Amino acid sequence: LERKTNSRVSNCRGGIEELLDKHGRMIFLEDDVLAAPGFLQFMNDALEFYKHDPRIGSVSAYCPPIKIPNKYRSDVFALTRFNPWGVALWGRYYKMNTPISKSALSGIFSDKKRIAALTRSLGEEALEFIQMDSEGRLDAGDMKSMFWQFCDNKLTIYPRKSLTHSIGQDGSGYHMENTDKWDVSEVWDKSGGFEFVQGIEVDKKIQDSHFDFYRKNTLRARAAALLMRIGLHRYLRPVYRKYKAFTARGIWPGPGGSRRQGKYGAGHDKMQDL
Repeated sequence: LERKTNSRVSNCRGGIEELLDKHGRMIFLEDDVLAAPGFLQFMNDALEFYKHDPRIGSVSAYCPPIKIPNKYRSDVFALTRFNPWGVALWGRYYKMNTPISKSALSGIFSDKKRIAALTRSLGEEALEFIQMDSEGRLDAGDMKSMFWQFCDNKLTIYPRKSLTHSIGQDGSGYHMENTDKWDVSEVWDKSGGFEFVQGIEVDKKIQDSHFDFYRKNTLRARAAALLMRIGLHRYLRPVYRKYKAFTARGIWPGPGGSRRQGKYGAGHDKMQDL
């Protein structure tokens, strides 16, 4: 596919939609994700195996460094959380461009049991980004997919060992700070003969491990969750971010994303990230 103009959203989601319309399925890999030799075999096999299973919304090639029980012998497991670091999709279910409506979000945030279920399924850090996307302060296809997969009771198929590794966590990119949280010690060396499970369900122990991995055991995270439930987070978060920027660099962002020079120097190039 060739475009006359460059656009992140059009290049990414527009290309995905064009391929889904034409072929009914596709495999997507970001430019900072490295793939194992068995990547394409696994993804194509999974697309074929689960093509008629309406409960499966996507296939992930990435497996976070979570603990898989020794007694769990299958090559794959299922979770609600969508993951974009190597993902396979069908045209029958595509939500990366479906806005998170305020009515759908309020239906979750007004129900303690639903918000607890969403947190357990997607992880605590996803709550904040889902709300930002709903309010138009973020346009993230993965967050849209996570939210709608939860609402629609869809599952993502994961390999028991990762077939991709993201190298975009070194702080040089736009979206991610320098971290080794998602690093995998080694990718799966299996290149064929993947075995899939018909009627697959979420394994409770794997879900517990997944929840612990994404859990943010900080007072700030707990406070943010509480503010979301009572509807104040969207008003207080911009103030908090400006305060953090000012105390860190002496910079106070002006209205509309403009920057004002503080007593410690001129605005930082990455102020738009704050």
